[in-house]
Amino acid sequence: MALKTFKPYTKSTRGTILVDRAGLWKGKPFKSLVSPKNSMKGRNNNGHITSINRAGGHKKMYRHVDFYRKKFDMPATVERIEYDPNRSCYIMLVKFEDNSHSYYLAPQKIKVGDKIENGAKKEIKVGNCMPLQDIPVGINIHNIEIQPGGGGIAHGPKGELSYKKRKLNKSEKKNSIASLISEKIKSKNLLVFNDFTNEIKKTKEMSMILKKFEILNSLIILDKASKIKIEKSIRNIPNVKVTDINHFSAFDIVKFKKVVFTESSVKELEKRYS
Repeated sequence: MALKTFKPYTKSTRGTILVDRAGLWKGKPFKSLVSPKNSMKGRNNNGHITSINRAGGHKKMYRHVDFYRKKFDMPATVERIEYDPNRSCYIMLVKFEDNSHSYYLAPQKIKVGDKIENGAKKEIKVGNCMPLQDIPVGINIHNIEIQPGGGGIAHGPKGELSYKKRKLNKSEKKNSIASLISEKIKSKNLLVFNDFTNEIKKTKEMSMILKKFEILNSLIILDKASKIKIEKSIRNIPNVKVTDINHFSAFDIVKFKKVVFTESSVKELEKRYS
């Protein structure tokens, strides 16, 4: 969704920001994918009026959006992008090769004519739907399915880094951190150092150590004793974060290219996730 700003010719246009609806479908919705949206018209289950002045109004139609996307291994073409009064995002009408149609949530940067597909191990591009295990770390995702077969419910099509927006419970945190650490091991971006026995006070000395091991853009996870010995020397070095085993998150692991553990912190991590 692009935003429109206006030159401040008047007081009202100075702070006005509107959603740009250029390129949206101007006709009626796809007939077989809509149904009447009936309201209670101010009446309760007995038919008695409990809220006055609720009847009448314009006819409303509900667009049936497919949140499951279970039509696998069949390419579809985006025919048009529509405004949906029932939700805060746009929807797109897609046509499959067997001439069937569906409404999907329209992510950002999707265009009319784009080809999309559902299924495992598909191309990493805007609009495609696949299992989370097939999507590389750091890719913007939307419409996440929490329960298998339950359909997408978490996060709209804005495409932001979703783990940053949603609070995870304890089991989800453990699983996400464990999978991210295993990903760092596969990509050879995880290092394990010996515990720091001597205190390092000078920033220059610490930066030389980091350059030597090529870990300037890194997250360093330590035990409490080691953190006290090096945190003063490392706090002024850019793109390096030092934390202890109790205060790092999945977002920290994704943010930095390399992750560094000490032997003591690895032992504590094994106790926690074993």
